[in-house]
Amino acid sequence: MRSAAVLALVLVGWAAAGCGREAPGPSGGAVPAEAGLPTATLTLAGRPFTVELAFTREARQQGLMFRQQLAPEAGMLFIFDQPGELSFWMKNTLIDLDILFLEADGTIARISTMTAPRPAEPLRNYGSGSPVLYALEASAGTAARLGLAAGQKIDLPRQVRTIIADPD
Repeated sequence: MRSAAVLALVLVGWAAAGCGREAPGPSGGAVPAEAGLPTATLTLAGRPFTVELAFTREARQQGLMFRQQLAPEAGMLFIFDQPGELSFWMKNTLIDLDILFLEADGTIARISTMTAPRPAEPLRNYGSGSPVLYALEASAGTAARLGLAAGQKIDLPRQVRTIIADPD
């Protein structure tokens, strides 16, 4: 019984020690584990915009679920391994979002405003309408506030363009 208690304490201590470790970022740099996903700064309409980078299957599936707010100059960039027609839904998403579907060169293919699901309503799918490599989610109204429209190009930094995303 005593050895089981000692083993439990050792395991708890080992797990706690692992919480502060760093994980490799998409370009090989270290990202503190407690910081969540790696981030990058995009420039949207001349303004810096900080995005979390979702390039693993798990991060793309989790997305912005359960977030109660999102800063005005922040979002999440979903990165895929190859261009394709994408479809997003708002399962467990609590806030309305804009989604900008981006081609491989950063050209905006489509912008949609996605509304948080209401109880007892079916989930709605929001599609890219054409093959894209990225999807950028931001607070609803961001695209209109910044004057963004389909056909405009967002400069994607090298840090983003060189990520090798998990296949779906």
